[in-house]
Amino acid sequence: MLQSLTGGQTQASESVEYRYQQADGTYVWVKSVGSREPTDEGWYLINTEELAGRNVTDESRDFGEFANVVSHDLRNPLNVASGHVKLLYEDLKGENTDYRERLEKAMHAHDRMETLIQNLLTLAQSGEDVDEVRWIEFASLCQRCWRNVSTGEAQVTIDFTGEIRADASRLQQLVENIIRNAIEHGGEDVTVTIGETDDGNGFYIADNGPGIPDSIRDRVFRNGFSTASDGTGFGLAIVSGVADAHGWELEATESRDGGARFQITGVDRR
Repeated sequence: MLQSLTGGQTQASESVEYRYQQADGTYVWVKSVGSREPTDEGWYLINTEELAGRNVTDESRDFGEFANVVSHDLRNPLNVASGHVKLLYEDLKGENTDYRERLEKAMHAHDRMETLIQNLLTLAQSGEDVDEVRWIEFASLCQRCWRNVSTGEAQVTIDFTGEIRADASRLQQLVENIIRNAIEHGGEDVTVTIGETDDGNGFYIADNGPGIPDSIRDRVFRNGFSTASDGTGFGLAIVSGVADAHGWELEATESRDGGARFQITGVDRR
């Protein structure tokens, strides 16, 4: 932005959106708008504000359109590039180690891009209205979710009987993203517990990791918010979107072991 303001580019953008690291180490999306003309002292004024206050309806619609463009226009060239890099990597098998290491970094970057694209699409779809609901044996679904996530040496305890009325695919997204969050923040030896709430009105997923500080609990479900420099900030936003689409209440609290506990209530169950 500063280069645009000071470089005399008449068509340069006056604003930019980006992820900003706050004093507490967390990340949020912000928008900075700069003045075209400098002050008498030669300073350029830049005003920055958090984007959490944008109109939710317009933001959701715009984001959905953007996600569709990402899927259509970025995935094809990404697949082509990824395919060529993998072929070159195989051709160099047993040869130049330095080149292979560089290609490994390129493949990792491609995988990261694919993950980001998939997360964007999932986030865009997570808040859409639910139109295919059925009774789901919740404990079995949680076991499938656990197998789908790279959990390392982590342990899970599932203490839930009965069925939940929900969209199976969306519910799986919700559970997998909370499990993944526990692994990412609690480590691969974390213990995850899944059970029913005391009033029987829903379920919870808890862990014995470091937990969520009180100061950021009201922000963890915001789109783009993360406590990690390499985090996308999409995982818990997807969880929130799925809960909203079902009409459920979602709350982040502290678990009995001092870790994070995500409680979902208002659930139809039998």
